[in-house]
Amino acid sequence: MTGTAFVRNGLFALILLLLAATIVEANLPFTRGVEEYLVFVLTTDFDYQPWIEQLRARLAGADLSWLPVLGDAWRSPANDPQR
Repeated sequence: MTGTAFVRNGLFALILLLLAATIVEANLPFTRGVEEYLVFVLTTDFDYQPWIEQLRARLAGADLSWLPVLGDAWRSPANDPQR
């Protein structure tokens, strides 16, 4: 990551943190729902592994030769499960 990207991402994170803090401290009726949603999103443990396995199973039999990025690399010897 370059220095410019690091600074940009840091500023974006700081803005999001300040926005979340402002919502919590505002204590207005319509911000309570947003606050509850933020707590839910930040505390929920999301298990994405079943989705990855399902996608991997679908792609295992797919012909990706038309896709230059994955076409040859997907069927390379490095990805051969029998080795």
